[in-house]
Amino acid sequence: MYLMIGLCPDIGFAVVILAQQMANSSNEHYQAELYLCRYLLNNYKYQIVIDGLSNDFVVVHSDSD
Repeated sequence: MYLMIGLCPDIGFAVVILAQQMANSSNEHYQAELYLCRYLLNNYKYQIVIDGLSNDFVVVHSDSD
């Protein structure tokens, strides 16, 4: 889990928020958990590959809020 949080902060954020609701979860939380699991199962093949051989630049945008 630590690797996932370090590499995919959006997924890590969702996991942390859902874990905080474990003691008092509702059907809405259960649906969010299913959505997250389906997302992970369908997108595990996608990855960012940087080989260092091309002259392409990686452009990253971030919102500090």
